[in-house]
Amino acid sequence: MPRTRGARATAAARSPIRPRRAALGVPVLDLVYVLATLALFALVALVVKGVERL
Repeated sequence: MPRTRGARATAAARSPIRPRRAALGVPVLDLVYVLATLALFALVALVVKGVERL
């Protein structure tokens, strides 16, 4: 692999790392949103069930 000087060497060395971090972070964030949505619906269902008993 040929060596380059200056900013190009730094950017070229970092570029393969950035997509990996972005790719790993997105599915985890999606999972958090899905779990939060399910928890919200479960909470609403419990409130509705409690109000029906009144």
